[in-house]
Amino acid sequence: AVADGLPLASLMIVEYAAEERIPGLFRKYGCFRVGPARFAHTCVDDGHWMAKIGRPDLTPPELYAEEHRVVRDDPYGAALAPAFDIAGIDYGRADFGLVEGRPQLYEINTNPDIVFEDEHPVALRHRSYDLFRDNYLAALGAIDTPDG
Repeated sequence: AVADGLPLASLMIVEYAAEERIPGLFRKYGCFRVGPARFAHTCVDDGHWMAKIGRPDLTPPELYAEEHRVVRDDPYGAALAPAFDIAGIDYGRADFGLVEGRPQLYEINTNPDIVFEDEHPVALRHRSYDLFRDNYLAALGAIDTPDG
């Protein structure tokens, strides 16, 4: 459409693909881009396909272990990186789900809420929060303008 001369501001592409992570639970994943850095965010689990706030009471312990691996290893970041490049976005959070094990991008939020959680009943989740915080602050530090 852009090659045909339509302005980006007039275009909107909408498609939604969702799949329960386990019966009764949908999981939203997130991947940040801050300048050249990319890293995963903690997950949002909910009983509804539109996972926004989350319901920790639905999450079994093994999914906290999976979340920690995702935050630690960022297994989907490389697959999502081209979406940031195509959109010309160097800061934001890509929200996505998995369908048949493949990431399905929902949106890139260019003004995401940044909350460094400090309370959760599961200790492993605290480690995931800490890892995200460390990655986020390191990425900001890497693009910070030096004094002078």
